[in-house]
Amino acid sequence: MYLTYIDEQGNSSPAILIDSPDCRQRAVNLPEFVNIPANGLMKIDTPAVDMYAQFDRAVELAEAGQDAAATLEWEKLAASNPDDARIHNNLGAALIRTSTSPCDSRAR
Repeated sequence: MYLTYIDEQGNSSPAILIDSPDCRQRAVNLPEFVNIPANGLMKIDTPAVDMYAQFDRAVELAEAGQDAAATLEWEKLAASNPDDARIHNNLGAALIRTSTSPCDSRAR
């Protein structure tokens, strides 16, 4: 992706290559297209990035054997992303791991 600034007279600045942009860089062009003072933007909401950070945190908890904590993260994700089958699948797996198995010696 290339970005350039075009002024009111149609003059453009030299194009800048944004090499391999991904969701973490999706705001690279924001300063050029927002008519606000330089200190007017204090935070950019990134719901997709935030969701994937929470998703990764839940996976890490599960991989570390912290199933109860992972289950809580999956439940939060499922509540805010009800149509995401991956989240529901992972929540189901976490719930299975935290439940008492009929073969568990404590259930006898």
